This record gives sequence, structure tokens and C-alpha cells, in this order.
Amino acid sequence: MILFRLGFLLCALVSAIVSLPARAEQARQVDLVPVLCHAVTPLGSAPPPPSAYRCSGEPQGYQEASLWLRTDVARLGFADGDAALLVHQSRFDRMAVAFTYGDGHVRRYAVARGAYGDYWRVGGQLAFAAPAGAATLASVTIRIDRFSVYGLLRARLLDRDGAAQETAAASALVGGALTLLLLAALYNLLLAIAMRRAYLVWQGGWALCMVLWGLLWSQIALLVAPQVAGTLASQICSLLACVAVFTATMAALFSITAAPRWLRLLLGALTTLVLLLGFPLAFARGGPLALVDALLDPLVLLNLFLVVVLVTIGWRRGQGEARDFAIAWTLPIIALTVIHIFDFGALLGGGSQIAILIASALQTVVIAIAATVRLARIRWERDSARAAERMLIDLANRDPLTGLLNRRGFAQGFATLRQASATPISLLLIDVDHFKSINDGFGHDVGDEVLRRLATRLDDDGQSRHLAGRLGGEEFVIALPATGPSELRRFAEEMRRSCSAMDVADLLGQRCLTVSIGMAPGDRDTDFETLYRVADQALYSAKAGGRNRVAG
Repeated sequence: MILFRLGFLLCALVSAIVSLPARAEQARQVDLVPVLCHAVTPLGSAPPPPSAYRCSGEPQGYQEASLWLRTDVARLGFADGDAALLVHQSRFDRMAVAFTYGDGHVRRYAVARGAYGDYWRVGGQLAFAAPAGAATLASVTIRIDRFSVYGLLRARLLDRDGAAQETAAASALVGGALTLLLLAALYNLLLAIAMRRAYLVWQGGWALCMVLWGLLWSQIALLVAPQVAGTLASQICSLLACVAVFTATMAALFSITAAPRWLRLLLGALTTLVLLLGFPLAFARGGPLALVDALLDPLVLLNLFLVVVLVTIGWRRGQGEARDFAIAWTLPIIALTVIHIFDFGALLGGGSQIAILIASALQTVVIAIAATVRLARIRWERDSARAAERMLIDLANRDPLTGLLNRRGFAQGFATLRQASATPISLLLIDVDHFKSINDGFGHDVGDEVLRRLATRLDDDGQSRHLAGRLGGEEFVIALPATGPSELRRFAEEMRRSCSAMDVADLLGQRCLTVSIGMAPGDRDTDFETLYRVADQALYSAKAGGRNRVAG
């Protein structure tokens, strides 16, 4: 059922991805960052005059001040208004946006850390609308207090219809990806319990990290925890990203054991360093944040490279888990590598984050299928081994000629029948009269066929409650619940007549087949060996009395 849901969600996710290019072409949008002019003022001061803005280089000294960003909209093709400003959320204390129209009218918005109101959008963005008015839209001004890193800013101007379509597409992609990741996390943890494999625990932990990271980065978590908006969510996301790299690497280390020990130790130390750097990355601001981020990028790339080496060695040495891991993690590793080299800032406003989220979601389907196939193979091997074991046990307890229970199997069956029955168990010992003369006169092949037919008659005599076996030679035994000697004798006589009535003319011609039967009525405490001795004495009496009779 979980795999079916994963497949359904995968189809929906792929459909949404395929439709992205058409939606992107329809939307009119402009990247504002290259055309923004900037100014820096102390916190709480008045807006700077137009002459204070600089339109080249990057702003300095803004981390503990107010950063002002401004651009003229008329030259960007949005003079008619009816636009939307989309800003990717990052670490700041407060953000204010002002749309200025040609007639002097100003439309203002403001958000603060932990208070985004209704301005947040799925995909980690803030949206501010500039509705069309009587006058043309002249400029956009953004003020950001205590902004962490200007280089992380992403701001775009779109027409409002395009912004709405982009938000809907981002919601579908992010929602589908997070659902896939959550189902995969639960599925992997259940598989870890069923298969007792540590690497599946790490795989499930990675998926859970990605779910938490995706909920915070996309801002869906603000539905239930609006107070984490902004800096706190960004800090937790930074830490979770490093935890995700760590858990994914540990999944590889625990699943691929064929690699050299030095490589496993090196990779374990490196991924632990990545995890530890996640803490200063989460809580640093300004220059230290950029420094840690610059240090972390090459370490993550080196970590990914060593994982590829680990998987390659494991695959070349014939380890099945390495093949599954390589197939499943190809897309996320490629995505992680590419986003550390190229800029994905225009992808639904989510940039590299939405790319890695989609890649991770697709990976979960592959790893779930691979783990399921491996589990199915293990179950098939286990079931085959159990079936073979049952067959061997059955062969050890069966007479190869007649298929009835042999002495060992009958003794075990007798004990089981005695425990299950509410009445005493009695025993009939049956011996074919003059069987040696049949072997001598007609041959052993005929004698064997006589024994097989007699076994069929004893086992299929309509008495589903009795247990039949062959103890050896021409000696057979039946155990059955009986209330007393008279009932047992009546059954024994019916069995004797039934055997005598068998049609064996094709084997013995005019000769009749008869049997002698010895009875041993039982009680609740009598075991098989004791009853057998009593029945054997009774059978001896039947033979001595002329055969073809019941004694006991």
C-alpha cells in the first residue's frame, strides 16, 4: 500500500515538473538583485535621500544597521503596476517594502522575525503585491534591519498572475516531495525493524531530516508554528542540512562494508566535521556565516566524492547494497554537486533548495523499491529454506514406499494426538498374513504394490480421526480415539473386512489377501511403546489362532 502511494505521488510530482517550463515562459519576471541600488543607515533612522544610494558594488556594514535597497520599476517593464515582489526569506530582524507610484501614492508592507503574517508563500518566499492604480508604478524600496548576508538575497518582480501560478506550482511540488519523503521515512523505519538493518535506520533518519528541513524551508511549518518565521527557521534549516548530509553518509557507511577500513574511517571523520560545522553555520551572523558557508561547501563536495568512491568500490566487489545505493542516490548526489557549482536562483524562487528537495523525493521512491525487492528476495530465500526444512523433516518421518508415517513419525504423531484428544487413544497393530509367500511366489515388485494399496486403504478408510503408519515390513499400525474395548473391536473388525475386500486380482490372481490385527485399548496415561507391546502380544495371539482375525 505504501509503495502504491509512493508511485502515485511520484507520477503527480513528475507531471508537475514537466509542466514547469510552460509556466515559466508565461510569467513575466525580473531579477531585481542586479539592478538594486543600496544604502546603509543606523537602525531606526529616517530613509536616506536618493543621493545616498550606490548602484555598484556590495553594501558594507549592514549587519547591525538598516539596509536600504531601491530600484526604478518603469525601466523594468512594470510601470503599469499589477505586480508582485517575491523575496526569498533569510536571516533578518525586520523587512519593510514600499511601492511608490507616479502620483506620490505609496503602498507599504512590513514583516518581522517571527511575524510574517499573510505574506509568506510556500517555497520559502515573502510576497508583496503592487496592485495597478491610476498612476504608474515608479519604484520599489526595501528596508532590511540586521540582515545577515547580502549575497544570499533573492528578489524578483513578477506580474501577479505569474506569481500566483508560481506559488501554486511550488506548493504542488513541495507538498508532493514532502509527502514522498515522509512516507519513505516511515517505510524505511518499518523495513529497518523487519530486516534488522542499521543502514535503513540511517536512511529513515535522513528522510525525516529532509521532511523537517523542507517544512521549515518552504515555510509550511508556519501554519502551526508562525513564531519560527525568519531567522529561527533559517538557523534550524542550516543545522538540519548538515544533519541530513551526516545521516545520508552514515547510511552509506553502514550499508557498504566491502570498502577499505581507512576509507570508511576517513569518510566517517569528514561527515562528522560537516555535522559539527552545522552548529556555527546555524547560529552565526554576518561575516562568520559567510566564512563557515565558504568552508562547508568544499567539505560537502569532498564528502560526496568519497561517498561515490565508497559506493564504486562496494559495487566492484559485488556488494548488492552498493548497487542499490548507487542507483538510488545518483540523482541527489548529482543535484548536490550541481547546486554547489551553479546558481539555481530562478527555480520557482526556491533556488537550489527546491532542486535538492525534488531530487531527494525521487530518490526515496528508488530506495523504497530497492529495499522492497531485497526484502522480497530475503523472504523468498527464507521461505524456500523453511519449505526445504519441512520437506526434509517430512521425509525423515515418512516411509518411502507407502508414504505413511514411519515408526519415528508415528510416535511423534501419537504423542500429538494423545494431547489433543479428550478420550483415550487405542492402538491397532496390523500384519499381512503369509506376506513372505507373496514375495516368494509373485516377486518383490508385486509385494511392494500390495503394501502400497494396503497403505492407501488404511489411510483413506473414511476415519479422519485416526492416524496410520508403517512400522516396517508388512506391519502397519493405527492409532485412534476410542471409548472402550467394544468400540475398538468393532472398528478393528471393519478394518479387517475392508482389507480382505481389496481387489488385488490383477496382482495375486485367485489368491485372497487377509490381515491379522492385534488390539491395545489405551487410557490417558499410556504411551506409545507400552501400547505397542500390548498390541504386539495380541497380534501374536491372532496369528496363533489361525490368522485373518482380531485379537486383544
